[in-house]
Amino acid sequence: MKIRARFTTAVSFWEKVSTYEAGKGNTTSWTLYTEGAMCVFPCEWRGKLGYGRHGNETFDADAEGFIDHATIRMPYVPGLYDKLRTGGVVIVKGGDDGGLIDGEPDPGNPNVYEAFGGIDNIYEENQYMEFNVRRYEVNG
Repeated sequence: MKIRARFTTAVSFWEKVSTYEAGKGNTTSWTLYTEGAMCVFPCEWRGKLGYGRHGNETFDADAEGFIDHATIRMPYVPGLYDKLRTGGVVIVKGGDDGGLIDGEPDPGNPNVYEAFGGIDNIYEENQYMEFNVRRYEVNG
């Protein structure tokens, strides 16, 4: 099946990496996700007024209190697909260099988002993937 999408927005992905250091315990850092030479990926960014394929996603997000959320559709990237499924990834709209401050995602930056609600390999064809994002918040 043919998918219509206009990839007009650039995004970058930062993955949470935990490493164990003897005597210090686990440390967490954020690493820019790259696929070959690519570190910024094209996508179709549909804000909360773009209802998407599933119709109710906007209403569900509104009911959960997400003020700023969107749906992203982009070409299928196998490694990135797996990272988004397991969590620990932040999405920076526009590839904004200010998305991280001192090595941590900046919750005050309006371009920093996190995935929620799963990721879809559209029609299981390994051509496109789609997922929802919400404004990044620090938990705990």
